[in-house]
Amino acid sequence: MIQVKPTIVELDMDKLEEILRRLDAKELDADDYGTIKAVIGAYVHLYHLVGDKDTTIATCQLCGANPFDYLTKLDRHADCAAANPAAWMPWNYRQTCATLPGTAS
Repeated sequence: MIQVKPTIVELDMDKLEEILRRLDAKELDADDYGTIKAVIGAYVHLYHLVGDKDTTIATCQLCGANPFDYLTKLDRHADCAAANPAAWMPWNYRQTCATLPGTAS
């Protein structure tokens, strides 16, 4: 997995509110577009780092899987999971892990 150092974007809510007011009035300048681009880029990067883990954790809890164990195994066996995603769902990943050579769980 490639680790990318995220860009830190400090959010000034007053500035963002002002940008939204000017957006409504269609009076944005180049600096506003740069701020908007930086904020959107930071959120996109954050989403790629975190993914949709809230939904994954809720799914694990609903099917009785340990979310930490599931995400750890998914990370540890990322290549296998990418090759066969259906075998790595929260409700059946333990059976898949049991069939892997050299793994205890």
